[in-house]
Parts: sequence; C-alpha cells; structure tokens
Amino acid sequence: MEIDISYIIVSYNVKEYVINAIHSIYKHSSKYKFEIILIDNNSLDCTSSDIKNLFTDVIIIQNTINVGFSIANNQGFKIAKGKYIFMLNPDTELQKDSVNLLINFAKNIADNVLISPCLLNSDGTFQKSFWKVPTAFDIFLEIFFYNYILSLFFHNKFLLCEKQVDCVSGAAMLFHRTLLSEVGYFDPDLFWMEDTEFCYRIYLKKGKVFYFPSAKVIHHVGKSSAKNQNIKVSNQILSKIKFFKKYNLYFSFVFSIIFSLVLLIEKITLFLILCPFKLPRNKLIAYLYAFKKLMIYFVQ
Repeated sequence: MEIDISYIIVSYNVKEYVINAIHSIYKHSSKYKFEIILIDNNSLDCTSSDIKNLFTDVIIIQNTINVGFSIANNQGFKIAKGKYIFMLNPDTELQKDSVNLLINFAKNIADNVLISPCLLNSDGTFQKSFWKVPTAFDIFLEIFFYNYILSLFFHNKFLLCEKQVDCVSGAAMLFHRTLLSEVGYFDPDLFWMEDTEFCYRIYLKKGKVFYFPSAKVIHHVGKSSAKNQNIKVSNQILSKIKFFKKYNLYFSFVFSIIFSLVLLIEKITLFLILCPFKLPRNKLIAYLYAFKKLMIYFVQ
C-alpha cells in the first residue's frame, strides 16, 4: 500500500518533546497511511531506545555524532516513501484537523509547492513563522533593534490570512516528495538558514511557498538549540553571510560582514555592561564565540 505521509523528525536531547510529537501524529493522522522517521543526533537522554520501546513502528536512524539539522533531515529524505513529506521539529505537536487541512490543500495545488501551517507558542499565542529573503540591510537594522521594535507593533491579524510568502520556518513544512528531485536536499553548510535557503531554491525553480494558517501546530520553540547558545548565535550570524556568497550576492556579502561585525561588537559591549547585574552570562559567551567564528571565517 502506498504511504501517504512520511513524517521526518530530527532529535537531539529532547526526548519528552519527541514523545509528545509522536503521540500527536498518531492521534491526528488516522485517515492516512503514514510512516515516522526519527533521526537521532547522538542524544544522551536515551531517546532512541525509549522511542523504540514506546512506538515499535517508528523508523529510527541513530547517528553516532551530532551531524546537524540539515544532514539529519537529508538522511530522512533519502529513505522516505510517502507521497508527501511532513518535516516536524521534535518540539512540535499537531493539532486537530491540521493534517487533513494541509493534505487537502496540497492535493489542489501543484507539486512544486511547499506549505507551512500556522505555528503557535506553548501558550497558544501566534508565532511568526514566515519572512522575506534576508538582505544585508536586515542585519544593519538589527543594530538598531529593529526586529524588537517591529514586534511591538506586529498584529496577529497578519498571521490569519493564507498567503504566498518568501520563506517559512523549518519547524513544520509539508511538500510533495517530488519537490526534492527538483530543488535538491538541505544545504548542510547553512545551519540555521537551511529552511530559508531551501525556500529560496524553490523560488528559483519557479515553485511557490504558502503559509496556510487554517492548519495549526504548536511549536515549543528552540528546545534543542537552547542547550547550545554558542552554536545558535554563531550560525545565525555566519549562515546569512554564507547564503549571500553562495548566490553571488556580492553587495550583500560584503556589507553583511561589516554589519555583522558591528552587531557583534554592540552585543558583546551590551552584555559586558549587564554582567555585573548577574544577568545570564551565556549570552555574552555566545556572542564572543560568534565573534571568534567570524574571525576564523575571514582567514579561511
């Protein structure tokens, strides 16, 4: 029998969230023939063994090292048999009718389209999960806390309408499996921008990306990344620079380096000032680590 949906989940030391995610799949996917592929990036919390005991049907790929989000998802893509692939972060939970709504929508559009549901925070509030293709000017605006200021004026009504968008969060993506043969797999060199770059390749191949808010998925946000702020911050900075270089966007590439340096110096200075007030030191350490990684990138 043909498999309708291949759920792909990449996990790293978030066992309890993965268990909840899988429970939600079984609860809300009864109308479909599906498979669940779990790629565990060498978790130390017995994720693989416990999942194997709880859910005997789950296909588990056990990595001996943390290969990262992109490579792990690519491992899942290579063995997926479903007509549709539904990528889910380990800290997500499907909601009532979310799968049915997404599949019905997918059936009525072209196969070269990626669909993203509405993401909700743990408390049920809306989570912004789509954005435009980044530019160097976006990094410049971050120096002046533009994203924070914009969030103060952002209204949830913008998240209630179905729309075509540039890029969506990799926390929950559904697409026809044939899309991979057209645009390729995730780029492992763009950790933290792999979802944005994947969407950009869909655009280059004349495909589309849709935000579909009728379907909702809870996303508890960054439970794996919270365990390693150094990797999170450094890759948020470096991946944008690598993205501009990959697509020969030379103006953005040069100015993104300049603006990123200014942004890092600003953040380091700010957290040095705040350190005596006993605020978390992990942010300061993370930005110092990102500064070091950027310096290494220059001399490579």
